[in-house]
Amino acid sequence: MLEDEIFYHRVAARARAAFGVPVSARQVKIADLLHRGYDDVRVARELGVGRRTVQRDVAAIAAMLGARSRFELAFRLGELWHHMRTAGKGPHAFGRRPAE
Repeated sequence: MLEDEIFYHRVAARARAAFGVPVSARQVKIADLLHRGYDDVRVARELGVGRRTVQRDVAAIAAMLGARSRFELAFRLGELWHHMRTAGKGPHAFGRRPAE
């Protein structure tokens, strides 16, 4: 579990540095789970927070990325993950992505 948290903190730091996006480690984890196809309820359960908290974070992530719909958000998250992976020295340049 600690490795997972380190991963999300590394990705958040890298996103802040590379894109100037004020993203938190929790928001990175939410973005990762959304990209994997989790719905808000499942994300909330995974994080141990309420569904409304997840919805607020999803709205904040969408605003940061300029996404106007869930579909567009998923597409932009996919692009962002791809860019961050290829910008490093390999598919896991910022650490191991947690398993599902």
